[in-house]
Amino acid sequence: MRYFTYIADQSFKTAANGERLFFQWGPWFRPYILPDAATQDRIHRKLVWLLRTTIIGIALMIALLRLGTFVQQPLYFFCIVALATAGFVLAQKLVLASDLRGLERADRPMSLSGYYGEMARKHSFVGLGLGFAGGLAFVVLGLALAILGPAGWPGFFCAAFFAVASLGWGYAIWLKLRQTSG
Repeated sequence: MRYFTYIADQSFKTAANGERLFFQWGPWFRPYILPDAATQDRIHRKLVWLLRTTIIGIALMIALLRLGTFVQQPLYFFCIVALATAGFVLAQKLVLASDLRGLERADRPMSLSGYYGEMARKHSFVGLGLGFAGGLAFVVLGLALAILGPAGWPGFFCAAFFAVASLGWGYAIWLKLRQTSG
């Protein structure tokens, strides 16, 4: 289950001044400043647990409730996505509230070049390339399911989601190229 740990790892970055930061909602929002390693470890463990239960729970819900027939209708599909997202946001607020209460927040969000630059420094070209290729594979799969298969709107949604993720990986590759050439 290293996959969920890897996803959670992306929420933690180091600022230019050396402070450890927790990005609860991604690079566009002001991160929390982590006062010590124990706080980071506690938040990380809870986030991994939350990701595991949420993603596995959604997969089981789809399988057990036969939601596959519902997701072929755009309205139902987007309602399910909205409910799952709202449930995750609420659960994360509840689970992390005691840890985040009282933590100082950075004055502003980290720049995208700083956010993805750390990703570029942490990963090799091969690792970044695999992330980019994996994202593109899901774009192609989503489009294939939308155009050739029964998925329709869910396929297009999957393709759009992973296209955005692939842009992040591509930007990290570009930053890695700049870091190695400069």
